[in-house]
Amino acid sequence: MVTSYFEIRTEDMKTNTEESEEKAYTLLTELSDKQKLKMELIEGIRHANDRKTKTELIKQAATILEKSTRTIRRMVSKVEQEGLTALVSTVRADKG
Repeated sequence: MVTSYFEIRTEDMKTNTEESEEKAYTLLTELSDKQKLKMELIEGIRHANDRKTKTELIKQAATILEKSTRTIRRMVSKVEQEGLTALVSTVRADKG
């Protein structure tokens, strides 16, 4: 039986997709409670139906996370641009 290039590439794509899904699941399960809360609050803000509701949710999130409303707006904007992975903390490059 001869295996075509298309069949090989399809198998590679399946493997890569499975690996990506596994990494995403691992990422979600390894988040701290605070990061999970932050994700839930940001998603709630993103799915708000009107401006007034969105403003109230931003104020509530700011109070809960002990951040300014401007910081919460920046978080929402970043998630809209980069996805939920934007909320994951990264290690600083200049950390000694």
